[in-house]
Amino acid sequence: MTDIAHGNYVRMHVADNQSCPPELLEALSRDSDRMVRMHVALSSSCPTGTLEQLSRDEGWEVRRCVGIHRDSPGPTLRRLSHDYFSAVRLAVAGNPVCPPGTLRQLAQDRSPEVARVAVHNPGAPSAVLAMWQLAYGEL
Repeated sequence: MTDIAHGNYVRMHVADNQSCPPELLEALSRDSDRMVRMHVALSSSCPTGTLEQLSRDEGWEVRRCVGIHRDSPGPTLRRLSHDYFSAVRLAVAGNPVCPPGTLRQLAQDRSPEVARVAVHNPGAPSAVLAMWQLAYGEL
C-alpha cells in the first residue's frame, strides 16, 4: 500500500470514529480525497454545518451521503432533492427525516425508482400514497 493510500485509509477511519471531534470532521470535510469526505458525511458525529457544506460537494457520491444522513437539515434535503444525479435524489427520498413537502415533490420525480422510494418513505403524507395508488393502482 502506498503512503498516500495508507494516509487516506487512516483519515477515513478517523472520520468513522464516533469520538472524532467536530473540529476534526470539519477539517476532514475539506480533504482532497472524495472517499474521506464521504466518510465525514456519513459520520453520526458530523455537525449540521459540515453536512450543509458537503451537500455542495463536487462529487455526487459525497452529496448522496449527505442525503442519507439523518441529521441533514430539511433545507439541505430540499436542495439535494433537485440534484442532477438520481442516486442523490434516491438517498433523499429514502431518508426517514425528509420533509413531507420534499417527499411530495420526489413522488413525482422523473426517475420511477426515486418516486417509488419517496412514496414508501414512512414520512410520506397520506395524499402522496393516495396519488400513487390512483396513478399506478398499487403501493
